[in-house]
Amino acid sequence: MDWTIYEEYSTHFQQNYQIETRLSGFGGSYSLNSAVRFECQPGFVMKGSSSIICNINSRWEPDIPQCLSTCGAPPLSYFAVLEEDSASHIYVDGTTLHYKCKPGYERNPSINNSITCVGRSWSALAEFCSPISCGDPGEVIHAERSNSQFTFGSKIFYTCEQGYEMMTLTNFRECRANGTWSNGEIICSVVCQRPTVPNSRFFAIKRVYFPNEVVTVLCDKGFVLSGSSSITCSSVGQWEPSPPRCNVTCQFPEVANAEVKLGFKKGEYLENDILEFECKNGYTISGSSAIKCSSEGRWRPHPPECKYYPIPLIIGIVVGVCLTAAIAFGLWWYKTKSKSGLGSRNTI
Repeated sequence: MDWTIYEEYSTHFQQNYQIETRLSGFGGSYSLNSAVRFECQPGFVMKGSSSIICNINSRWEPDIPQCLSTCGAPPLSYFAVLEEDSASHIYVDGTTLHYKCKPGYERNPSINNSITCVGRSWSALAEFCSPISCGDPGEVIHAERSNSQFTFGSKIFYTCEQGYEMMTLTNFRECRANGTWSNGEIICSVVCQRPTVPNSRFFAIKRVYFPNEVVTVLCDKGFVLSGSSSITCSSVGQWEPSPPRCNVTCQFPEVANAEVKLGFKKGEYLENDILEFECKNGYTISGSSAIKCSSEGRWRPHPPECKYYPIPLIIGIVVGVCLTAAIAFGLWWYKTKSKSGLGSRNTI
């Protein structure tokens, strides 16, 4: 049964009126001004007045209502939305709703765009919209792309070849609802790798550098720059000029009571620089007079010393050495002659 009937009696009998058999709680006849109130079963909605009265003409007024079956909320679609306002959420049997394409989709006019409530369920919604196409965005020089779909919502990702880097902020383009590609043109540019200069530091440190970007090199303390301090990434991915070197330095060795014989006195010396010292008058050198700046920033061999020896003492030492040598030679000569004399006597 689609509804339930409730009766209210009056004192005057007027009519024996037969109501449809699908009604429940229904009497055989009703008197004048008898009232009947209707209530639809769950899943149905009333069309007409819920209360009717038996009038003097033996008729019900207003007309007997109908309980119509209903459908639930219309189905959602990924490509379309309802044209009608669906705020009421009540759709009786026979209701027809129309859809329209969402942004990014275009209508196929030959396909029906409506659904109808039939027997408490909606008819199927045909796929009357199709995604728009943005067209082929084209290849990117020195890059590979990951997708060949060019319709709304599609994304194409790009990967630059080895030795190239993406200059744009994003690595993809997306087909938009207006039929255009997002993010503009993708560019893969040749790059210079971060220069390797031991014992140095850079301004604007990055992993890679694009053409015309400049790097300034500063050597660490204790090292001196050899080459240009500013280098530029060229259009072929090379640094111009070539990256400099930060060479280790040796400090000037202070040798007391000595003067530089070979080389010049200055604050710092590069690897393989040579200095030669000579002692002042009255001093004698101890160690090697020539030293070289090594790759460790040390002088090799160790810088010499100038030791003081007074001249009389030196002369005495020299004379003593000479006398000692003369005495030794005299003794040797005497012994040799003595042996020779003895030999001659024995022969006679």
